[in-house]
Amino acid sequence: MTKINQNFINKLKASGKEESFSLGHKLFLIMSPKGAKVYRYSYRDLETKINKKKNIGSADVISLESALQIALSYNSLLAKGIDPFNQAKLEAEKERKSKLTLKQIADDWKNTKGILLSKEHFKDRLARFNNHLFPILGDFPISELELFQARELIKPIYAKAPCMAEKVARDLRELGDHAVEMGILSSNHLSLIKKSFPRPKPQPNPCIKAEELPDFFKRLTLSNLDLQTKLLIEFELLTMVRAKEAAAAEWSEIDFDKKCWLIPAEKMKMKKAHCVPLSNQTIELLKLLHSLSGHKKYLFPHRSKKDKHCSSNTANQAFYRVLNYKGIMTPHGMRSLAATYLEDIGAEACEVIDACLAHCNKSGTAKVYLRSNFYERRIPVMQVWGDYVAKCKQEQPRY
Repeated sequence: MTKINQNFINKLKASGKEESFSLGHKLFLIMSPKGAKVYRYSYRDLETKINKKKNIGSADVISLESALQIALSYNSLLAKGIDPFNQAKLEAEKERKSKLTLKQIADDWKNTKGILLSKEHFKDRLARFNNHLFPILGDFPISELELFQARELIKPIYAKAPCMAEKVARDLRELGDHAVEMGILSSNHLSLIKKSFPRPKPQPNPCIKAEELPDFFKRLTLSNLDLQTKLLIEFELLTMVRAKEAAAAEWSEIDFDKKCWLIPAEKMKMKKAHCVPLSNQTIELLKLLHSLSGHKKYLFPHRSKKDKHCSSNTANQAFYRVLNYKGIMTPHGMRSLAATYLEDIGAEACEVIDACLAHCNKSGTAKVYLRSNFYERRIPVMQVWGDYVAKCKQEQPRY
């Protein structure tokens, strides 16, 4: 019997018909009629018990020794009840997944988890991905991205914007968790990234003292801001609402007869509908505003985008760029100004004033607020505040 070794295979010539040579260990050398030499593995399927044949590769590329090693590894898998070629497919798929980049993981996340978020939250998350996460980490295969690498790449963001860096780190951790769910990672090696970028302690929004409000109105009145922006700022001041809530206010939400503004839950930070009692001063402001935008959907419509409201950042920009209040007061700080004034004069209990701000703290007052929104008690409080605002404004000429 001819001994088949590497030298025999190298010298083997085509005979014009297919020939098969047993190499042992379920491995065969197949010579085609045209002279192509291929290693073939022959075995019985573990489930169907049917003989299966799979080519391993060309004998011109793979040595006999290597082919035998492959056959032995297949035999070892069969002994464990594992189909070697199914295993090869699984490993190939695992290898493919291991090369998936962070950006590709995010694409899958968007189609599965992202769609469950609110429209606004989803939009914010995508903006953060595109503006901060992808430029520094998007092209990294997630299985190859080391924790220390991610930390070093996020550090420059943390130096400029700590809050943004904390969110980016949180996003990265979540994408790591998603990669585990996709079967790409066995565990999330990026889970500790958030600890490297702790959220800074929140700084209170700066605000002026109540006795400085007349000077604020002087600046506002004499500024070159357009009338709609001036009314927006005063509306926020009188109603004590957040900037987003004021910017998105619709005429259909205003009830002039009942003197109230019902803000739907989806527009509120706490996702609870909020009814704002409107003081006499707010009603007068709304009548003036109605002459400007009453024919439109929003109280404060966008100047160029039809059927859109103004930016929630409009008042902020006015405070910083025109009124020169940067570092002195923010639109959100006006809420603190109102609350502090009302508490100082003893206008009502703290929980009622909190309800005016639509606060839902984690403190004990939160439980009270959940039982009642104190609407009737808030009506005179809002009027007291409206009267004080009017007093501070009366020395100034009309807009």
